Amino acid sequence: MTALSRRCSAFTLIELLVVIAIIGVLIALLLPAVQQAREAARRTQCNNNLKQLGLAAMNYESAHGCYPPGSMGGGMLGNQNFGTVANVRWNDPNVGTCCPWGHYSWAFYVLPFVEQQSLYNAVNNVLPMYAFSVLENSNQNGTPAERAGPNPPGTLGANTPQALANSTAALMTPNSFICPSATRPSLTQFPREHKDYAINGGTGVDCCMERNNSGGGSGRLNDGVGAVNWVNRITDIKDGTTNTFLFLEKAAWGSQSWLFKNSGSNHFLFVHHPSQGYVNAVLNGGSLPTPPNTNYWNNRGAVSSHPGGLQACMCDGSVKFIKNSIDWRVYTALFTRNAGETLSSDSY
Repeated sequence: MTALSRRCSAFTLIELLVVIAIIGVLIALLLPAVQQAREAARRTQCNNNLKQLGLAAMNYESAHGCYPPGSMGGGMLGNQNFGTVANVRWNDPNVGTCCPWGHYSWAFYVLPFVEQQSLYNAVNNVLPMYAFSVLENSNQNGTPAERAGPNPPGTLGANTPQALANSTAALMTPNSFICPSATRPSLTQFPREHKDYAINGGTGVDCCMERNNSGGGSGRLNDGVGAVNWVNRITDIKDGTTNTFLFLEKAAWGSQSWLFKNSGSNHFLFVHHPSQGYVNAVLNGGSLPTPPNTNYWNNRGAVSSHPGGLQACMCDGSVKFIKNSIDWRVYTALFTRNAGETLSSDSY
């Protein structure tokens, strides 16, 4: 009998390489689509966060007759005296009486309206708010000068019960105050004590929102919605609630005032003179614009981790995506509450 030769089927090396190349191309095409889908989901969650904050501000307005203050602090500020505990100071001893230290952000006042009543009750706002990591004058190489705690030596003393008051709440930032696309600031000791949203502090022509307000007919000073020890009513939004920013994104990793990128520029509840929790439209006291996602030194501009722009909640509670390419004049007009500009929704 003649033996039949049998031919074995198999891939040649060239065929295998071709298959691997095809798989590589498919993966290369698929990964951006997956990343886009994930970013779309994160952006939707961020949009939902801003809607919750906008609804909370509207409910606060219904309960109190005004929007929440941009920030509040003790001691004598204007004609108001918030200081009730002896030896407690609410201004930065290293800067002077001009500047706040341990003031409470707007985020504190909306907590009961985002289902965080227990966290609100846990805070003793007769005493200054606490911060675990306060970084100032950080340079572009990421070397900050750290100043710990809101109660400097000579006020309440280190590690006393009063000095440590509110330290637990400082790290309990709810997820609704954190954008899922934003990375946490890497230089700060406790990244979780930062939020990613801020209130509209106005154009910024007359710095600064955390230490000045529009009392006494001071013109364009704090012509937005939030300022220290100051509130606005819906009737004060004369440019229209649909065309006036209420909250915008301010990713905690972004630069802000004296803080470079990744220093941690947006504490959850703590406010001092870098204006945590505030954003405006121009550099302090000048005419240099700070468009969406700007990175100028000493800016107080809005910044996000979303490609192409950032999200903003208007005073009527609606949320809109603001492109980086927005006309700066339109962008600035959206920060003012009563400057008389005429805007339409198709202009931004």
